[in-house]
Amino acid sequence: MYKKQSMKWHSYLGVAIGFFIFIAALSGSCIAFYHALDESINPWQVSFAPSKEAPILDPLAYVETIEANISNGNVRWISLSLSHQSSFVYFLWPQNIKKPLENNQVFVDPYSGKIKGMRFWGDITQGWINLLPFIYKLHYSLSLGSIGELIMGIVAFLWVIVIICGVVITLPKGNKAFFAKWKKSWQWHFKGNLRAKSYHLHKTLGLWILPLLFLIAWSSFALNMHELHEKLLGSVMHFQTEKEQIKDLKRPRQKPKIGWIQAREKGQSLMKELSLKEGFDIYEESSIMYNDLKGIYIYSVRSSRDIEKDHGSTSVFFDGNSGVMKASFIPSGKANGDTVSEWLTGLHKGSIWGFPHRVVLAILGMAVLFFTLSGYYLWWKKKQKLDLNQ
Repeated sequence: MYKKQSMKWHSYLGVAIGFFIFIAALSGSCIAFYHALDESINPWQVSFAPSKEAPILDPLAYVETIEANISNGNVRWISLSLSHQSSFVYFLWPQNIKKPLENNQVFVDPYSGKIKGMRFWGDITQGWINLLPFIYKLHYSLSLGSIGELIMGIVAFLWVIVIICGVVITLPKGNKAFFAKWKKSWQWHFKGNLRAKSYHLHKTLGLWILPLLFLIAWSSFALNMHELHEKLLGSVMHFQTEKEQIKDLKRPRQKPKIGWIQAREKGQSLMKELSLKEGFDIYEESSIMYNDLKGIYIYSVRSSRDIEKDHGSTSVFFDGNSGVMKASFIPSGKANGDTVSEWLTGLHKGSIWGFPHRVVLAILGMAVLFFTLSGYYLWWKKKQKLDLNQ
């Protein structure tokens, strides 16, 4: 009885979410190599030092220049590292929300300080320049904003159910010689017609890569529905909540008393104190951002507590006027819930083990494409058979 019900859930839910999974898998295989592909399409992002002795300039020294070149724009996020990119990257936010920006992402040559390119991140109407950002947005939100994020979060949760039901379908009846019988489901079969081959490959490949499929589905849910994921795990795991407790100001504070250069110095000081207190090593600066809704700076580094290697998430949050520390975030070793979430994020993004990790994710994306196509094919063949019997 349970297998029959599992088959219904697996089939109906699979058909319902298959299209969304197909989009996520196809786009995910592309963005596994996001930076390399983006620079290939937009070679102006790549910087070359005029000589081996040329020093890398300070990215904070060009904030005013960038704001002068983009009307109505305030710089709100700055990359401080070139570990996985070849230009300094800046994100801007409009001074007046009612007047949207034409461009919100700026690339600056780290050797000359010249602006090399600009775009409104993810806006495909700007052409090829935004192809990779658009694919990225398509992956997690169908490029539909918060509504799309919610849809893809629900899809990810349903995908977990589909995977579990798929495993239940393969389980043999009875308790005698359970593993001997189940072994047959793990064996490869390439005989029979196209339907038979599709069915056996759909089932067997699913079992062999089950941990990876479950990991991708679960991490997708965790990334898109972060708050709900934390609540579900909150009864058995602990999370750092200091940063969520920082309240919004009555009015956005667009111009804090502490400037960018002073803010980095303050962030460095606070981070050093935190590292001594918590016992971690600081490897490199990652980014600095300013949140005008809360009036705080967020200074981030890559530390020995970071799981991802592409960028750092070890952060200190401090007031933009007084410099008083409001909160901190340590990716691992501080709260087990955050450690799990950071591992899920890193594994999903392919940002832990470098190029081989990304290759595995791209191949996994192709496998998921096969599952969606073969699933639709098997459902269509079954529907044809039912129609003939009526």
